[in-house]
Amino acid sequence: MKIKISNKIVNIRNSSWNDYRYCYELTKRNMRPFYIKHKLEWKPKSYRRNFNPKFVKIIELNNRRIGFYKLSFKENNWHLGDLQISGLFRGRGIGTKIMELLERIIKRKGLKMIKLRVFVDNPALAMYKRIGYKIIEEQGSSYLMQKKLH
Repeated sequence: MKIKISNKIVNIRNSSWNDYRYCYELTKRNMRPFYIKHKLEWKPKSYRRNFNPKFVKIIELNNRRIGFYKLSFKENNWHLGDLQISGLFRGRGIGTKIMELLERIIKRKGLKMIKLRVFVDNPALAMYKRIGYKIIEEQGSSYLMQKKLH
């Protein structure tokens, strides 16, 4: 699937186990500082156990991976388990466009809700709030957020 972001064509493709190392390293680079700050343990084996290429989409620009997202269905809702963008590409509207795309996909499936968790001090929190996500529960160092889709 291709989407246009700031006059650039971004490709979104299915992942495979060949993408595991990329996803792991990007997540570790982006999220480990939050784990350290909040005194949480980074567990590589847990990440591997929970990685399922079936739920992961790779975001590419010019045939180069720049991020990924993980979307799964559980407890009668869609959950965004991850949205990781490489530091070089943050702040360019990619996260917002990906979220808009996911909301359209979920609405087409006939569902009206998407949920996610985000660290309370993650800069992405501002983007989620800006695009209409509401905090429904504080869970230690993170918020559970949701957006009702119309």
